[in-house]
Amino acid sequence: MIGKIMGRLPLLAAVFLGYTSMTAGAATLGAQTRFAKRDTVANLSKYTNVEECYQGMERVIRTEIKKLPYWIDTVEVNGRESFDSLPRSVKKFSAECLKKFNPDSVNLKDYDLWISLFLGAGNDEVVEKIVARKLSSLTWNPDSGSDSLGREILGVIGRYRQARPVRYEMIGTLVDSYLNGPQKPTYARDLLMLYRAKANMELASGDTVSAKEWAQKVQALIETPPSTLIDSIYFAKESGAVRGAVSEIMRASELEDSLKISGNAYAGLRRSFWKNARVSQSSDILSPMVGEKAAPLIGRYVYSRDGVLVDNPANSEGEVNHATSYPTNGKLSLVVFLYGGCREDTPIPPSGLGRATFRWMCLNTYTLMNRLANRYPNLEVVIVSRTMGYLGQEGPFEPKVEADMLKSWWLDNHKLPARLVIAETEFFRLPAPDNRRLDSQDPNADNYRKLRLESSEIRNASFFLIDTDGTIIESSRLDVDGERRIKSLLDVIKTRK
Repeated sequence: MIGKIMGRLPLLAAVFLGYTSMTAGAATLGAQTRFAKRDTVANLSKYTNVEECYQGMERVIRTEIKKLPYWIDTVEVNGRESFDSLPRSVKKFSAECLKKFNPDSVNLKDYDLWISLFLGAGNDEVVEKIVARKLSSLTWNPDSGSDSLGREILGVIGRYRQARPVRYEMIGTLVDSYLNGPQKPTYARDLLMLYRAKANMELASGDTVSAKEWAQKVQALIETPPSTLIDSIYFAKESGAVRGAVSEIMRASELEDSLKISGNAYAGLRRSFWKNARVSQSSDILSPMVGEKAAPLIGRYVYSRDGVLVDNPANSEGEVNHATSYPTNGKLSLVVFLYGGCREDTPIPPSGLGRATFRWMCLNTYTLMNRLANRYPNLEVVIVSRTMGYLGQEGPFEPKVEADMLKSWWLDNHKLPARLVIAETEFFRLPAPDNRRLDSQDPNADNYRKLRLESSEIRNASFFLIDTDGTIIESSRLDVDGERRIKSLLDVIKTRK
């Protein structure tokens, strides 16, 4: 087994990762330059402040991640968490680097970094003292500004959730101290924040019963008429999103039952949760595309799973009909948008916007697609792409040549378990000597775009899960979190009679 199976919902935090540059010394001898190699062992005597210790801890974590026998963005059991608990080398480094500092007098300006370091060293007692020092100087600020107690509590909770192992007990203790102590919030706005923190903590830890109880408290408070102007303004702006979020928790069983009926029933119920929320508030949880009917994919070049080019039907006048039969009516479908061979070095046009959408390595996506297809043999996977004239830095290519190269790359080389639909992109070139290529809009992106995006482009590795009745029931990026979500839905659908 690669790792322990985590029977909990994914956390909204990543492992501490940082990017570091090699320190190089150079000496000139004639026309040559000699670069010194980076020391492999950290000289802790040179670490004089919290930032250096923190960056050092991140480097140690990165080193440990590289030792893992798998890519962390492809592993089903771990998701985005590299470790259940930090390796011994990380704890040792953090503890050694902290020896020269007095935890009782650390500069609270950088208290969040101190929290992470002491958590990394496993010294939770000191963390709680630092947190108490910081929060004791704050109050429930009416304008919820940068010095607001509420904002800082959320920041501390974030650090506790980023820690490995996650400090669920410390989160509960912190929140309870304000719910039951002398600093209980006066405003309903702040009380709601604490209730939601408890609900989210319990949900993340796997206690769905307790999560529902706290969600019900949030719901009851939302239903109570606000007694202050501050709460009135807050409720007017945020109550729709709060209702949507707690409904997802409280009515999870109803959602499951509706999905057993049809995708349309499921999407209708979910959308009813968020009907009073602004799109910007709900789009991170509920894609605006959920509940829409999937449009037929447009493709000049269509390939079967075994890589055979499928002729598109012609109309009575002999014109090729570029609208395909995918996604297929009556089948569960996973439509995945992939572009340019998934290469980071795809050329970018003058605007800097178009091709940047497609510059994304998606080898991890291939792993997830294979795993989903193996687990759900009735799932029809369709890759949708478009010609852009280039693959990586190679080109320009004629559309048919580029389409065949994409087919060879995805179906022959990577053996992805999918059909392939490639739209031929119309374009024109600016007059010489410029000669730059300017592409027209992609018809599939126009049909499947997420409403919250400013452009009609859909980013690399975006997916749309489509039920048998043609309803889009989930849309996001196909990473490990997206895979979890897809699996949870398909597992319910499998139980349909």
